Amino acid sequence: MDKTTFNKSGDIIIYTLHEDDLYDEGFGLNMLKTAENESAQRVVLDLNHVRVMQSRHFGYLDDIVTLFRLNGRKVVICGLNPEIISSIIHFLNANHLQAYLNIEEALRGI
Repeated sequence: MDKTTFNKSGDIIIYTLHEDDLYDEGFGLNMLKTAENESAQRVVLDLNHVRVMQSRHFGYLDDIVTLFRLNGRKVVICGLNPEIISSIIHFLNANHLQAYLNIEEALRGI
């Protein structure tokens, strides 16, 4: 989680992810620990800084979403760039995830 940053608003934690984060298999556990320490029940994953997603990235992202959900947290995604939108649609549908254009909309929707 070198570049991943987070902000908190009430019981919502917002993670700003970067492409490098998606190569680290352990960063999901670190994110979950942070959410637990911050008592966050809802999670926004901001992908605004992610320009390329390979198939293994979807696997890591799926693991993160599953990890949060198994621990009772609601998860949404925002900040989808045109470069990744066509490849992430199937992932969103398969995981029944809501996606928003930006953080402001995600905060209203979660």
